[in-house]
Amino acid sequence: MSLSKAADIVSVAEGQKVDRSTLSRYVTRYASELNPKREGRETLIDVDALLKHRQVNIRVERASSAPYAQAKAVASHKERRGEIQTRLDEIELEREEEKRALERGQVVPVEEVLKAAEAAIAAFSAALDKGESDAVDDIARRTRSEARYIRPGLRELKRSTLAAFRKSLEDVLPPEVGPSAT
Repeated sequence: MSLSKAADIVSVAEGQKVDRSTLSRYVTRYASELNPKREGRETLIDVDALLKHRQVNIRVERASSAPYAQAKAVASHKERRGEIQTRLDEIELEREEEKRALERGQVVPVEEVLKAAEAAIAAFSAALDKGESDAVDDIARRTRSEARYIRPGLRELKRSTLAAFRKSLEDVLPPEVGPSAT
């Protein structure tokens, strides 16, 4: 596309007037990156590549955002008060929804989840303790060895299993309320 047409497209895309001469100097300066083609008196350029290059180039002056900043600063006191009141109403509505969900049993407090997790770990540990002696005797009988050689291995298995179980629970809970936080 010719530089004249590209200047019009860039002007619209950037929201400010970009002259053909300005664009010509820009294309000349960054010719190695934009690869312009000459056809007679016209310089042809890929507009998509040009727009992309101008978006990332920090040396390109952007349209001023001052009018928008002034308009925001001029917002009336009543408008700001209305925005604050709207946000407060939203927060109150969220609290009421949480309260209703808690009353219906749709939400469980974090403390209850933590208590249930600790109870699950305790029950899991008790179940492992209960089955340990039977398992030691059975393994000793099958392997024709003594229980005293097998018991330490099963205790280590129990310890590593409980540690992995606790770790999986901590991974599921948010860090600020995990079992290690209590």
